[in-house]
Amino acid sequence: MKKSEIKNGVSACMIVRDEQENLGRCLESIKNFVDEIIIVDTGSVDRTVEIAEGYGARIYHHPWEDNFSLHRNQSLSYATYSWVFVIDADEEFFHDSKLKAWLLNRPAEDVSVALALHDIREGVKVMDYNTARFFRHGAVSYQSMVHNEPVFEGKRAAFCPGMYIKHYGYDLSPEKKQAKFERTVGLLNKRLEKQPDDYLALFYLNQMYAGAGRYEEAVGFGEDYFSHRDILGESRFNRAIYFTMIRSYTYLKNLEKAGEWLDIALKELPDDLDIALALTEFGLNTRNPELLTMGARNYLRLYAKFQTDPSAGDNRFIHSNNPETHAFCAFQLTTYQLTDGFATLQVLSKSLANCNEEYSKGLLEMLQKSLGPYGINVRQAVSKSPVKNNIVPMPMKGKQIKNKRVKKKRRK
Repeated sequence: MKKSEIKNGVSACMIVRDEQENLGRCLESIKNFVDEIIIVDTGSVDRTVEIAEGYGARIYHHPWEDNFSLHRNQSLSYATYSWVFVIDADEEFFHDSKLKAWLLNRPAEDVSVALALHDIREGVKVMDYNTARFFRHGAVSYQSMVHNEPVFEGKRAAFCPGMYIKHYGYDLSPEKKQAKFERTVGLLNKRLEKQPDDYLALFYLNQMYAGAGRYEEAVGFGEDYFSHRDILGESRFNRAIYFTMIRSYTYLKNLEKAGEWLDIALKELPDDLDIALALTEFGLNTRNPELLTMGARNYLRLYAKFQTDPSAGDNRFIHSNNPETHAFCAFQLTTYQLTDGFATLQVLSKSLANCNEEYSKGLLEMLQKSLGPYGINVRQAVSKSPVKNNIVPMPMKGKQIKNKRVKKKRRK
C-alpha cells in the first residue's frame, strides 16, 4: 500500500481459530479505540467468524500452516491505518479514551509503543511483563513459528502506562491446558529441528515445562539455554530464566543448585522483584533469617516502585508483582521481626536485672511509650519465658527441602 493511501488511525490486526469463547470479550474491549478490525481466520469451525462479522471486522481466510508469524504478518499486510495494534482473541484491552490522541501524535522516532500485559489465571494475576503491541504501519514484521517475536526499527518501544492487556490464554481447564502445552511444545521442538541454533526456543521450553510442573525437563532446557548465553549476546539473553531456574531447582529439593543460580541473579539483577522474592524464599528454606529479611525488605521496596513505575520490569516476565506475594513477604518479615523483637526483650530483661534500679525503670518507661500504641505491655512481655525465634516456611510442593543434587538431563 502506498504511503499516500494510509489513513491516520489504528488498525487492530488479529489471527484466530475457533475462538468463540473469547473473541466477543476482546472485540468489545477494542471497538471504541480502533478504526478497523482485521482478522485472519485460519480454519474456524465454530461461531468465530459470525462473532467477528458482528463487530464489522474485515475477515481473510488462510489455511493454518503451523506458523504463527506467517499468519501474523498476513494480518498486518491488510492494515490501512497509520498504526497497527496486535492483539489476540484471548486478551482484553483496558485503556483511557484520551490515549488514542496520545498515540497518533507520537514523535516520528517512536515507531512502537509498549504496554503492560497481565497474565490472569483463576481470576488472579500470576505474571506480568511489558510488550510492544502498537507499531507504525510497515515498521514491524514477526518471526518464529511459535512465541512469535516482533522485529521493528528502533532500539526499544516507548511505554504507555495508561493502558494494559489482560491475557487469559492459560486460564483453562486441565484438558485444554494439556492440549495447549502439547501444541506449543510440539511447535517449539519443530523450531529447533528446523534451526538448531534457535536458542530462544530453549528458553520457552524451559518456561513451558516449569509451568507444567515438570521441573526435571525444565532445568535441562534452562541449563542448555544458559550455556549459549555468549552466543545470544546480552541484548538477546532473557534474564527471566533466573527466577524459573531458582524455583525449579527448589521444587526439585536441590538447594545447592538453586543457590548457585540465585548468586548469579543477585549480581546481575539486584533490583529485580522476582529475585527479591527468590531470596526471601531461599532464606525460608535454608532457615537463614539474614537472607529472609534482606529479600523481603528489598521486595517491599521494589513492589512500591512497580506501583508507580510499571515500566520498571522492562520486558522480562515478572511473576511476583501481585498483592498476594506482597502480603506473603510482608507476613514473613513481620513474623521474623516480631519473634526476634520479643526474644531481644528477654535479653533486655536479663540485662536490666544487673543495672541500677532507676536506670532500668527509665528504660522500661521509654520502651513502653514506643510499644504501648501497639498494645504491648512491656513489663508483662519481659517477664515471660524466652521466645524461640521461628521462621515460617513457605508453601512448597512436597516435604521440607533438603540438599540434593539433580543430574542434568541433556536435550535430545
